[in-house]
This record gives sequence, C-alpha cells and structure tokens, in this order.
Amino acid sequence: MLAFTVVIATAQVTGVNQPPQGNMAGWTQVFLEDFKTDVPLGAFPGNAYGNKWSVYKDGTGVTNLPPTGKYYPSKVISVKDGILREDLHTEDGISMSAAISPLKDGAYLSQLYGKYSVRFKYVAAPGYKYAWLLWPKSNNWNDGEIDFAEGHDQNASAAFLHFEGAPRKQDEFKIPEVDMSQWHTFSCEWTPGKVVFKLDDKIFGTSERAEVPTKRMRMTLQSESCVGSPCPDAGARGLVEIDWVAIYAKQ
Repeated sequence: MLAFTVVIATAQVTGVNQPPQGNMAGWTQVFLEDFKTDVPLGAFPGNAYGNKWSVYKDGTGVTNLPPTGKYYPSKVISVKDGILREDLHTEDGISMSAAISPLKDGAYLSQLYGKYSVRFKYVAAPGYKYAWLLWPKSNNWNDGEIDFAEGHDQNASAAFLHFEGAPRKQDEFKIPEVDMSQWHTFSCEWTPGKVVFKLDDKIFGTSERAEVPTKRMRMTLQSESCVGSPCPDAGARGLVEIDWVAIYAKQ
C-alpha cells in the first residue's frame, strides 16, 4: 500500500539576492532568468522574453470545472527593475492570474531530473495562491507531479510529491512559519528515486521512494484563483514578485 506522509518544518530566513551564475557540484545550469528588461503590462513575453518564456493564453481556465479563475497574462504581468510582477485581481467578475513556463529552442524546457530554484515573494489575498511545479512532458498526470512551492497564506507554504502511477497519493511537507511577503528562494533537487525540497538552501523535506517520477518534466510557475478555496471577492488583490529563476540538469 502506498503511504501518505506529512512533514512539518519551520523556517524564517531569507535567501541570497543575486541569481546563481554557472554550474555547481553535480548540476549543469541550463536556464537563468534575471528579468533585466522592463516590459509594461500586456507586453510579456513579447520581443524581450518570447524566446525564453511561454504564457498560458488569456481566458484559459485555471480549472476544468466552474467556478474557475482565468489566466490573463495581458492583465496581470509586467516587468520592472529586475522583477516580474503579477497583479492578481478581478475584472468584470473574472479573477485573473498568470502561468509562465521556461522555453528552450522554441519548446517547453523539459528534462529527466534536475534542480529548480525560484526567488520570489507573495502578498496574499483570499482566493488566490501560487503553485511552482514540475509537470510531465507527456501531459499525463499519472506520470506524477512535483510541487516545490505552493500556498495560499501569508505565513505558510508547502511542497508536494504526487506519486508516479498514483498521483492522488502524495508526500506533503509543510512550512507553517514563513513570511511570504519577504524574499525567499524555494528549490527542489530531483534525482533518481529522490526529491529534496529546500527553502533558502535549507532542506525542509525529502521524499525518497520508488514512486518518484521517472519521466521528463517541465516547470511551470502558476498563480491561481478558485483552487482549494472560494473564488476571490471582487476587491481582493494579491501580488506575486519573481526576482530570478534558475534551472539545472543533473550531471
């Protein structure tokens, strides 16, 4: 029988404020984004980022069943002073968020195993959340899922490993004390049979089991609404700010 595991960790530290440059022991850097070029609202990815990022199109439903929020990058995303900002809000009764995915050679950057790091902060609003995850290249959930930063709340976060072959079963690692309005770096290190979750370079969870995914995956950074909580009130407003994103291949 497959197990369900919950691990609770406490962390209250901030990460480094410079993006990592180059390779590190055991890892080859294959992607780095520091958001150096400003783009106004409605212009992302555009010419500045179109060769490195894809977005879920305006009007795409966050879930397949109503009620649902919508992805609206043209109404949500801008870049200024080295920070990508997502203004989570409601217009005309639609709660709007965004989802972005790294590209390589015009396609989703997918690989088997890897290290993924994102430095970001989040101002919470009821009904909104963030979910930084690895999703199967096959687009088949049965191949598993790795959520290395996920949360609704201002003072908590979590990570999840959805099992290959039984994705409704999972390992869960909770961080009940972390100020998400401050800068933090969340990472996962995915290797054969093992996923290590880190907050500001400190391990807060390790899943080591046969059900760790074994097929190529891609990263997507999804801000969402109407998932796991009621849809936001019309006046609710959240903010996601992303400083940098780094991806590595396993050596």
